[in-house]
Amino acid sequence: MIARDSFDKSRYLLENFEKALEEGWLDIYYQPLVRAANDRVCDEEALVRWDDPILGVINPDEFIPVLEAVNQVHKLDFYVLEKVLEKMKIQMTQGLYVVAHSINISQMDFYACNLVEEIDKRVEASGIKKNMIAIEIQESVVARYNEEIIRQLDELKQLGYQIWVDDFADEGSCSFFFQYFDCDMIKFSRRLIEQITISETSRVIISEFVRVALALGIEVAAKGVENQSQVDFLREIGCAKLQGFYFCRPISKEQIFDRYERGVQIGFENPDESDYYAVLSKVSLYDLSFAKLYVNKDDYNGVDGFFDTLPMALLEVNSSWMRVVRGNENFRKFITTVDSSEEDWKRVEFDDPKVKTSIIINSIKQSATDTKRYIVSDKTPQGKIAKIMVQKLVDNPVTGVSAVMFIVLSISDLDWQAQQQEAFERLKEERATFSRIAALTGNIISIYTVNPKTNRYSVYRTDKGLKVDFGPSGDDFFEVSRRNIVSRIHKDDLDKFMEVFTKQNIMMDIMENGYFTYKYRLKKDNDYIYVILKAALIDEVDGAQLIFGVIDVDKETRKDIEFAHTLSEAEDKAMRDDLTGVKNKKAYAKAEEDLNHKVNAGKAGNFAIIVFDLNNLKDVNDTMGHQAGDAFIKKGCEIICNTFVHSPVYRVGGDEFVVIATGSDYDKLDVHMDTIEVHNKKNQKKGEVTIAAGAARSTGHELVEKVFEQADANMYLKKKRMKREMEENSNNFYMPYKYD
Repeated sequence: MIARDSFDKSRYLLENFEKALEEGWLDIYYQPLVRAANDRVCDEEALVRWDDPILGVINPDEFIPVLEAVNQVHKLDFYVLEKVLEKMKIQMTQGLYVVAHSINISQMDFYACNLVEEIDKRVEASGIKKNMIAIEIQESVVARYNEEIIRQLDELKQLGYQIWVDDFADEGSCSFFFQYFDCDMIKFSRRLIEQITISETSRVIISEFVRVALALGIEVAAKGVENQSQVDFLREIGCAKLQGFYFCRPISKEQIFDRYERGVQIGFENPDESDYYAVLSKVSLYDLSFAKLYVNKDDYNGVDGFFDTLPMALLEVNSSWMRVVRGNENFRKFITTVDSSEEDWKRVEFDDPKVKTSIIINSIKQSATDTKRYIVSDKTPQGKIAKIMVQKLVDNPVTGVSAVMFIVLSISDLDWQAQQQEAFERLKEERATFSRIAALTGNIISIYTVNPKTNRYSVYRTDKGLKVDFGPSGDDFFEVSRRNIVSRIHKDDLDKFMEVFTKQNIMMDIMENGYFTYKYRLKKDNDYIYVILKAALIDEVDGAQLIFGVIDVDKETRKDIEFAHTLSEAEDKAMRDDLTGVKNKKAYAKAEEDLNHKVNAGKAGNFAIIVFDLNNLKDVNDTMGHQAGDAFIKKGCEIICNTFVHSPVYRVGGDEFVVIATGSDYDKLDVHMDTIEVHNKKNQKKGEVTIAAGAARSTGHELVEKVFEQADANMYLKKKRMKREMEENSNNFYMPYKYD
């Protein structure tokens, strides 16, 4: 047994340090940092304890100074890094989310070795992403502006590692280092956090530090968090991450995995949601700077004190419900003044009859669908007018919910009934105007006025109006329209209508063209009629309004369809050869023009031109008559059509034909040309029609006439060879084609 009075603990630690590394006496513990917005583990800090077989558990405050004194602490820090990397890889293999881990680095490490190289080679070898490792240093290390240390930290940051500053403001503010040193996060000291529930001055100081850090793009964490009051305050001021015994003590990796097996873990944050919750966590409920909004003090009587600010709350909203994530003290007071409670706001269902007509609730719902800022007024149960601002901050990419900021700008004593009466008189005037318009035009079915901010609408229908499930007014014009149209629209028009009829598309068309218009078929009695939906944005006394009109255009449309059909038939007839039924020379000229446009645009693709000439048509006409000649032409055309079945055939002269081959006919061009040759040999013996054919392929750059010229030249070469072969082969005397 070692005598206490003669025992040199420092010497013992130094002599046994290497053995402690080898024997595993140094245990790594992990304390989570919890995201303020979702109470999930978003980071973990690695801490080390020396579990000595003789002395028992030794705290780092005892052995780290000893190792620093002899310049050996870097070995300990690299040992911790290696163990952390091992733990992260195990976590990945078990299918758990992996968050960033911080490693505490001593000031002496920067002088003992090439710190950047030693850290980087270990992380590179592990395969862990560099941004998942945070280098955590004491504020005192950077506050003294050591140029060499700052250089190495900057190099680590450039490589992708996070840099955290620990124990911020522990012994007085050293925020001066912000001017020359770029870090990712500062962590408030335990000593400062302890003052939250004691000192109003400390709360102001902490709030201002958070505001400065966020303005510089630096995240803020707090350690030593031990009670609910501290948690509530830090969340309200935008402190993004919280660490302390209130959430979890430092535990070993075995304890972490055991908690997951037993289902008692805090739970790691989904990395895909990290950016979303990072935005939510940084919002201070005592600072309007996120919205760049300036409010006159006269508008609200509670801005004299630092924390006596406008009622503000952070909401989460989707298409069906909303809930309050957190609100400041004045928001909670506001809720009680409108005969409500915090419980009522924990989750509000939008289809609840009590809230369906609320202008404020509908504005919150609408704000989640776009990035606009909405400022609306609504009546409180006490008859006062509350002016509210709502604005979306960010969307959750995993769940689809949106974070929305809610601010009460003012509460006034304006006469609600007077406002309602004014709105009623305006509505009567609108209806009178619509009646006059309908009387003049005669074909308007219905007119809708829609508030482009809230989507609330009013309806006017003429006596020609079709039956639709619209009341005289309602809350969401676009949602109601899309729901009601399903049973009224022609089934062939439904999908396209749903694609086109969105607020975003309509507003975009109006901004670009000045109006929106769309034609479709709507059910009337047992039939369908053609209607046009038109929309425009007009300025009125109380703001812009969307005006929609549904107009009966059935007679005009059916006349247009009939005319188009007749015109199409006439055009088709004008493009057809009367004798053979294939396309004629005019059609070929049009096809050539269209194909040239594609060539010039680089979109023609592969094509070939094949030119055909029927041999001896003149002899047939002269000896057998034109009726036999016509049959001769039709027989030759049939051979060409049956060979090039997937390409258009054109008769461009008495005995001349052209094919524009694409697709499979282009790919099989050589085979098709051989087929024509087989027909020629067979028909020559029988005294029937033979065809001289020449082809040319496009390289994708020449105009069609150039390709045609080459094909035509090839055809004439073929025609000469066929004539020479007939003259040389005296045994195969040519017999003129006999018309049956």
